[in-house]
Amino acid sequence: MTDFNGHSTAGFRSAFLTIVFTLPIIIWREHGQWLDILHNLWRIPLSFALCYIGALFPDIDMKSKSQRIIYSIIVILLILLISYRYYGWAAGVGLFASTGIIFKHRGFLHTRIAAFVLPLPLLLIPLFINFHVRAMGFEFYLSTAFGYLTHLAADGMISIPMVIDETKATLRKSEQKFKKLVKKPKERIECNE
Repeated sequence: MTDFNGHSTAGFRSAFLTIVFTLPIIIWREHGQWLDILHNLWRIPLSFALCYIGALFPDIDMKSKSQRIIYSIIVILLILLISYRYYGWAAGVGLFASTGIIFKHRGFLHTRIAAFVLPLPLLLIPLFINFHVRAMGFEFYLSTAFGYLTHLAADGMISIPMVIDETKATLRKSEQKFKKLVKKPKERIECNE
């Protein structure tokens, strides 16, 4: 099991790989028209951010730095949606934010099913708004799911062949710290007093 730093590092590094599939999707969507492609390059940093957020999201069900970051982003998003009078969207985001309260830690949010189901709104909402397949948020869905799977891989819940060596080293360090704490619970209590 990895701590916040391990998930953050893995998420940040895997986010760089989102460029590999985001740029071809943008080129496909814009039929190779370079001006249109340049106009849509904003999708790359958004995909990068969504991958990073996806890597932190499974820990939203426990008090952690990940939870504080995700909820801070959600609060900012809610403020923007409400200020622009998108009340229905704000309600949907609020409902989505409640997933951290509903599920216990290492429960549903730490499954492969959640990795593919929870990002689905990023894929489907653009389709419902524009009613055109090319408007679908493929890159946003893939980026978020990829980040989510990176989190699960760092926790050792799934195996991805390309798990970064440093993430494994961070995992080992975290396990060693955990074992030390478990072996000496009295010392831990004394340190906290």
